[in-house]
Parts: sequence; structure tokens; C-alpha cells
Amino acid sequence: MSLVNGPDIKTQGIDFKAEYTRTSTAGTWMFGIVGTRTLTWDLSEWQFGAAHDAVGRLNYDTSLARSLVKWKGGGHVNLRRGGFNARWSIHYTGAYKHDLDSEPRISAQMTHDLVVSFTHGDERLTLEAAVVNAADDKPPRVYRQINYDPVTHNPLGRIWQIGATWRP
Repeated sequence: MSLVNGPDIKTQGIDFKAEYTRTSTAGTWMFGIVGTRTLTWDLSEWQFGAAHDAVGRLNYDTSLARSLVKWKGGGHVNLRRGGFNARWSIHYTGAYKHDLDSEPRISAQMTHDLVVSFTHGDERLTLEAAVVNAADDKPPRVYRQINYDPVTHNPLGRIWQIGATWRP
């Protein structure tokens, strides 16, 4: 017997993206959504394991699949007026299970980011300020070694950023 790779994997999903732009007296508005709905991620039976449906699970006990939530997506609202730009973004990760039939589930999470920037008229100087994970949401608890899923969530909490770019 020779083993070159792992089992066959059947995947199906739906990706979607929509954007809308509108100009008003306040400036140019952009609205957008993006997302993924994972329908299947089926591992076939093979020499070292049984068939496995990985969708909606942490998949900690297999090296053949990462954490696979069913729903993942986000949206944004952006306003640009002259050199001023402000963007509010939402990031969503759906709930999923630890193992095959485990409870409690790993909770869904939604985080919010805000980025504001100003570019001077000659475009040589840009100033930017941002707050990532503005509500300081903690990642959902996962009953494993580090208590969160590093493939799916970020443990850092609220992050403040400021910056300046000078173009000579």
C-alpha cells in the first residue's frame, strides 16, 4: 500500500459581494457587504479515518480541516469628501460546534472597526487614525489549550492606531 495524499474532499459554498456608491452634498458614500456560506466540506473515508463532515465545526481532532463556520461576512459604510475619508466596518463569524455533537456551541462574533484619514490637498501628507474591534469584544471561548480559536478569532481586543505618511 502506498499513501501519497489524504482523502478526497468535496467542497461547496456561495460567495457574495455587493457595493453601492452614491454622491450627496455630504460627499461620496459607499455601502458594501461581502460574505461566504460554506455548504459542504466533506472528507471521504480513508485508511486513517472515517468520513467526516467538517462544516460548522472546530475540527480540532483532524489535521485535514481547519475551523469551518457556515457563515462568515462583513459590511462597510464609507464617506469620502475631498481629502477626508471615514470607514466603518463590521466583521461577522457565525457560531459553530466544538466537535461532532458537542454543546455548548462556540458563539458567533461581530466586531466593528472605524478608520478615519485625511490627505492634504497636494497628496504628500496623509494622517490616519483607527480603532480595530472598537467594542473590545473578546473572542468566543473554546475549550482547548488557549481558550480561543486562533484560526477564526483574534484575541487582541481593541487596538488603537495612528499614523502619518509623507511622500516627498
